[in-house]
Amino acid sequence: MRTRRLYRRSLAGLILLLPLALWTASGEGLLDYLRSRAVDETVVAACGRQDYGGSSWRIDGFQSWSGVLPAEAAAPGLNLQAASLPPGVHLLRVRVALRPGDAEAVKHLDRCELELADSRGRRWKPQPAPLKRREFPARCSGSLSDPPQVALEFRFEQDFLLPEDAVDDVAAVIRLGAEKPRLLRLQLR
Repeated sequence: MRTRRLYRRSLAGLILLLPLALWTASGEGLLDYLRSRAVDETVVAACGRQDYGGSSWRIDGFQSWSGVLPAEAAAPGLNLQAASLPPGVHLLRVRVALRPGDAEAVKHLDRCELELADSRGRRWKPQPAPLKRREFPARCSGSLSDPPQVALEFRFEQDFLLPEDAVDDVAAVIRLGAEKPRLLRLQLR
């Protein structure tokens, strides 16, 4: 009975200490890890413009839909008469304008990510949405036929599916691979 209890305690101690021992053996201390995960965030008020990664960034606009989606925004040939979003879900299309300052800034756009985040820390990645008609490319780096040009304003837009309680509380978060761990948070409202 006593050996069984000792065995259980030893096993519990091993489960707790093994990850710590492996972490220490890897040469990466906890403080180094936390420092590497730190994020330097620049927050820009609605309608503001900010330089980040060699480009000037701003929110150019956004649209929100809930319920039945507008048929006129559908891709040609698609029948969207019955297309609708589930209750409590909103489609938010965010359009961002940027102006690269030089050729290096244009290269940085290849590893660009846009996501939405709210004040509670929740994050949403772009989603393919039933609205196919777009005026602008869907990527920061554009397309082969429409890439960003130095000193010219370039716009792109992406779609997000959000819960109803987040629509009025989200901001656009821009991440560039060359700028990590820095990021840019553009307020929508």
